Amino acid sequence: MTMIKGLVFDFGGILTDPSTRLGAFCLDYASKQGLDSQAFRTTFLQGWSEARVGDISMDAFWQNVASEFSQSPSRLRSEFLNYFKINEQAFNFIKSLRKRYKIAILTNIIKDLFDYLDEKYFFTKYFNSIVLSYKMRTAKPDTAMYKEAVKELGLLADECLYVDDMKENLTPAQKIGMHTIHFKDLNSLKTELMMFGIKTV
Repeated sequence: MTMIKGLVFDFGGILTDPSTRLGAFCLDYASKQGLDSQAFRTTFLQGWSEARVGDISMDAFWQNVASEFSQSPSRLRSEFLNYFKINEQAFNFIKSLRKRYKIAILTNIIKDLFDYLDEKYFFTKYFNSIVLSYKMRTAKPDTAMYKEAVKELGLLADECLYVDDMKENLTPAQKIGMHTIHFKDLNSLKTELMMFGIKTV
């Protein structure tokens, strides 16, 4: 087996607390505001799918969703950004891997959320590469996302290992030659990394 030199991580569900997901936010916000939860979720996720690849601006995203339900765009934005929490244990563990490996983030995300969390946690300081869907103007499972991460790390695909909590996002990584791990929890991740010869301490 080729020696692994680069570790690429999905963001949501790994670096963020698994309980703070898009769908959960939609249900929580709709419940608090007395909105139709299914309608709000559908509208929010539709806007998200456009914003995450830069097809609409951030201002347009918040305005479009908020106006559909007679909400304040600024309040919706604030509630959304404050909803997400970082998985501190996972973040600290992944940061520790940089002592021996190149590390990267590969994620489908909107600009406002990444900027907000980066300002608090300084991801750009700790990761060798951060590939963001809104900058790439495409999203996983497009193999262009994975190829860009490999390129930015300056490695070959089979020298990289990709970790994601969604199985369907592993297939494109495998297609370009990356090794993969389906993330379930931090302890399982550590065990599976060791099976690839990754030093975790």
